[in-house]
Amino acid sequence: MNQITISGNLTADFTRKTTDSGRDWSLFTIANNTVYFNKAQEKIEKVTFIDIVCSKSGLQEYVKKYAFKGAFCLVLGRLEIVKTDKDGAKYTNVRIVADELHFSSSQSRSAGADISNDNPFI
Repeated sequence: MNQITISGNLTADFTRKTTDSGRDWSLFTIANNTVYFNKAQEKIEKVTFIDIVCSKSGLQEYVKKYAFKGAFCLVLGRLEIVKTDKDGAKYTNVRIVADELHFSSSQSRSAGADISNDNPFI
């Protein structure tokens, strides 16, 4: 089973892209914060940046409306490993392909819109 649930804040507005076959998909990055204490009881804060890919048609309008910098997002999806070659160097990236998204921001791009009952994935 390949399933992950993670939350964080968007680091920037989403980017919409189109495949060669004409299918739209969206990409954004969330920052996930982890806080723990080491053996010396010093507080350690670590930020992990995670790329989120949304290709489901039902998520596209939802992302367009709510995925903006600073928004808090809960992502349910699956891990995907992407291997690329760029300028002779090989790269491996891990990203999450979203199946469901939940935003907790009280604002959408349309000024002051209440999203409490507008989430089709709850």
